Amino acid sequence: MTLIWATAKIDPEFALAQWEAMSLQRHGEAYPSVWEGTLSGPDAWNAPESPRAGRTWSTPAFSMQSFPVSNMHSHSQPVLAWLRLLGIEPTTEGTLAVRSSYEKALGSYVSSTFSASF
Repeated sequence: MTLIWATAKIDPEFALAQWEAMSLQRHGEAYPSVWEGTLSGPDAWNAPESPRAGRTWSTPAFSMQSFPVSNMHSHSQPVLAWLRLLGIEPTTEGTLAVRSSYEKALGSYVSSTFSASF
């Protein structure tokens, strides 16, 4: 989701499209028979060309597949990225700044999870 933060400064519409593409909702639509990734998920997903596409990794020593929802990033990072899309970001003084340049690009947005209006 760091990609969203960086891209939002250059192309907010593309950043929004990427945010939607990386959502858990989109993962659930792409892999409807895979339960992990619907509400939470692991720290990495197998690629579409993998034999276990949409699922998570496994090694002989350690298997993320044993409990594939133990990573907080998969559902907290979209919230952070949404704040960045809105232009809310930290300053070097330790405060939050709202950048108004995002208003024109995003306008009003409603999803099943978040909504914003400028």
